This record gives sequence, C-alpha cells and structure tokens, in this order.
Amino acid sequence: MSNLKLSVGSLSAALATYQYIESQHLETGQDKSIVYYNMGWIYFQQGQTDQAKYFLKKSLAINPADNEAKKLLSQVGSPEI
Repeated sequence: MSNLKLSVGSLSAALATYQYIESQHLETGQDKSIVYYNMGWIYFQQGQTDQAKYFLKKSLAINPADNEAKKLLSQVGSPEI
C-alpha cells in the first residue's frame, strides 16, 4: 500500500501509513527494521535529516547488516553505527 503511495509521490501519506504500522507493535525485528528504514528514507526525501537519522539508526540497531540503511545514513551525513 505504501509503495503505491510513494509511486504517485505522496510521501506524507506513505509516512502516515508507516507510522500507523509502527504503532501496531510489530512482531518481528525484521518488520520493524524495514518500517524504520522506510520512515528514514521518507524523512530524508522531505529534507528532515534529524528524523531520517533517528529512524535509520533504529533500523540499524535491529539489523546492523543492512547495507542499504548504512548507505542512506551516510548520505544523510551521519557515521555508520
């Protein structure tokens, strides 16, 4: 659902969807990591770098091997964890 919203350019709607998903107390770390990465990416696209760093770091705390999250975090301007 969020991927569809992203494809039509509605970052705010996609972010709201991910925030709702996050509030549902996801069962697995992998799910949380993906949601946090996507939220970080959206905040990055919106120029909200502090929020982007926060969620990317949360994603990497769960899945430190996620190279995409590491790469995006370095683009945001924060050293890797």
